[in-house]
Amino acid sequence: IGAQFGPVALAIGAVALAGLTLWTWFQRPALWSGRHEMWEWGLQVWKDMSWQGKLIGAGPESWLHIFQQDVQHMDQRLSKQKAFATHSHNEFINALVETGVVGLVCVVGYFATTLTGLYLEGSREAQAIFVSGAYWLACSMVSFPLSLYHEVAFMDREGSVTGHGFPFGQTMVLGIIMIAEVILK
Repeated sequence: IGAQFGPVALAIGAVALAGLTLWTWFQRPALWSGRHEMWEWGLQVWKDMSWQGKLIGAGPESWLHIFQQDVQHMDQRLSKQKAFATHSHNEFINALVETGVVGLVCVVGYFATTLTGLYLEGSREAQAIFVSGAYWLACSMVSFPLSLYHEVAFMDREGSVTGHGFPFGQTMVLGIIMIAEVILK
């Protein structure tokens, strides 16, 4: 019975989650903790890049440096900012700014091929790792489990930065990747 309803339950869950996400985005934006403004800023940074920057990005950790420059120069891009952060709180926007379209395609390709392979593999182990990977993907859409492996940095309007370690998230990510690789071989 579970195999018959698995894809249907997955689709219903995805639609419900998407609906809840859109409802909170438009009706309760305060719940998003300034992410809308951070994401707009990141997309504007990418749009302002040259075609080479759009293609290959500004480089690792460039989000922090671009943000610091915009704070120091009181750049117009920051005019709508309510929250200040040294990362995008969205792994895909972060990838777009730091690694360009090429890097974003690689991240999305990894997610797509790995999760599809796990889903189609069908064993209980693969399904368990698929669920963990889907959770990781959801976290990637609103946070930073991939690129901000060594610190969680915060910045105030004066440009002061503080850092806090985040090793647990990366340990979990590495475990998911390793188990997925074993299952898919």
